[in-house]
Amino acid sequence: AVYNTAIKEAEKNPAVLVFIHDDVYLCDFYWPDHIYNSVQHFDVVGIAGNKRRVPAQPSWRFIDDKLTRDGRENLSGVVGHGQGFPCSNLSVYGPPGQEVKLLDGLMLACRSDVLHENGLMFDERFSFHFYDMDFCRQAEQKGIKMGTWPMSVVHESTGNLDSEAWKQGYQTYLDKWGN
Repeated sequence: AVYNTAIKEAEKNPAVLVFIHDDVYLCDFYWPDHIYNSVQHFDVVGIAGNKRRVPAQPSWRFIDDKLTRDGRENLSGVVGHGQGFPCSNLSVYGPPGQEVKLLDGLMLACRSDVLHENGLMFDERFSFHFYDMDFCRQAEQKGIKMGTWPMSVVHESTGNLDSEAWKQGYQTYLDKWGN
């Protein structure tokens, strides 16, 4: 709902919008420039993603409900993990700067005019889990070009893929999309 408020508020005053989790550290001194450059290349940009989407995919990174990680050839991006900078772990999924079908919602950036022209909003049925997967599916349906971009970030969380809230979000996602 907060993300949609930002989209609505930018309708008369176009902007580059950055939707980011509150536990992400931007460690890139040039992140405003990198964000600006990224949205010149892709319509929606993230830090990590997947070049493909498979039926019933439970995450951008996993291909089945057993949480089998997709192959490096399909993944794109690099994310630091830990409690600030420097990070304690670096997840190298694959080369960044690639077009993808799914993005990790830890950070999503886009121009507001692209969202308004295409009627793209966040589905508020997804309070946290799967809002990013759903957003990307909507973008794909509308022909919106998505990709990853090389930027230095540290994310405190590695995800909570076994919680009841996650399972409920997955069911809501499957109910909406069918696969």
